[in-house]
Amino acid sequence: MTNVQSENCGYGGMIAASLLLLLWLIPSYSPEYPGYGMSATLVPNLAAGFILLLALLGLTRNMLKARRLSRSGEAAGAGAASAAGVAWGHLLRFMLPCALLMPAMSRLGFIPSGVVFMLLVQWFCGPDAFRFGRAHALASVNSGATGFRVWFSVQRQSQQVENICST
Repeated sequence: MTNVQSENCGYGGMIAASLLLLLWLIPSYSPEYPGYGMSATLVPNLAAGFILLLALLGLTRNMLKARRLSRSGEAAGAGAASAAGVAWGHLLRFMLPCALLMPAMSRLGFIPSGVVFMLLVQWFCGPDAFRFGRAHALASVNSGATGFRVWFSVQRQSQQVENICST
């Protein structure tokens, strides 16, 4: 298999995965629109849409290149190196947490599943030397943000109780 063929397979897989996200996973596992702010599906739809667009552009580029080579009479695989060294494991290590993100959001909630997703992506895709440091920093920041959110929620509830008691 040449590099162009393996790229085309990769682009096809990314197109299929992004269509799966856009047509089934994101609509099925996103929470309802609360009526204020932005919809919970906005960022996942944008991300999957950009993945789809870039994969389509890459596939189109390879198809146009193959067409140009066939018109000039040169073989499509001429000069192409073997793709035996392509590491499909790297793609899998990123796509697995992405595929598990939406079901985790419906079961665990947005913040806990987002934190776990970021930690998994850092763990699987980050450089070996910085994995622990990045994961520790990310966990610290996210736990601090979650703590502030809980604290503000408690403060808001106590103000509501005071308002109810004072009337």
